[in-house]
Amino acid sequence: MPDYRPLPSFTPAGKPVLYVDASQSALELYESAQERLDAARQLALVLFCGDQQLDDSRVFAAFHLLLSDAAGLYEAAFAQRR
Repeated sequence: MPDYRPLPSFTPAGKPVLYVDASQSALELYESAQERLDAARQLALVLFCGDQQLDDSRVFAAFHLLLSDAAGLYEAAFAQRR
C-alpha cells in the first residue's frame, strides 16, 4: 500500500505539492535521491567550468530544488532502514 509523504518544498502557499511513496524499497528511494544529487553536482561543474553569465536566482532555485528532493528521498530511504 502506498505511503505518500511530502517532499520538502518552499511553495508560495507553503503547502507541499510533490510526494514520495515511502513504501518503496530503500534502494529505489536511495537511487532516486542519488540521481538528483548527481544532477546538482553536474550543474555545479558546468557553472564552475562555463563562461556564460547566468541569473544567480535561477541557479540557486535549480540547486535548491534538486537538493531538497534528494534530501527528502534520502530521509525516506533511511526511514525504511530503521
